[in-house]
Amino acid sequence: MVEARGVVERLVIGEKALTTLQGGVAGLVSTSLAWVRQEPKECERTVERSKKKEVVDRLHEVFEATHVVIVARYTGMTVAETADLRRQMRAAGAGLRVAKNRLAKRAIEGTAFGEIVPLLKGPTAIAYSIDPVAAAKVAVGYAKKNDKFVVVGG
Repeated sequence: MVEARGVVERLVIGEKALTTLQGGVAGLVSTSLAWVRQEPKECERTVERSKKKEVVDRLHEVFEATHVVIVARYTGMTVAETADLRRQMRAAGAGLRVAKNRLAKRAIEGTAFGEIVPLLKGPTAIAYSIDPVAAAKVAVGYAKKNDKFVVVGG
């Protein structure tokens, strides 16, 4: 096998595997492994962690500045439906974020919204606003029109 830097992907077909190296180089190797993706180099992982830290910091700022947070499920919504909901939220002076639950839980630490942590399971959207009723009004109104958007709590 050719030694190369970057990501190596293999697709197994019986005893043979097609190996694709980052940069377009390909070769056929013998293996019994299934689809394999090598882990990125250590320096690439630290970049990812720093991006996660930025997401947590931005969410923490949102949670500190807002007065209401609504947690909802959005399973099955299309991109167009989500964009429409975001537009409605912005028009009402609210916002809608989708973030990994683990990152959202870390961002909530030290804010007044610690009670919503148990609600962060599965695919969740977080609606927020400084106005105590804006996000809730839009979220409940949208949930009435779209069965795929379900308000869980807040």
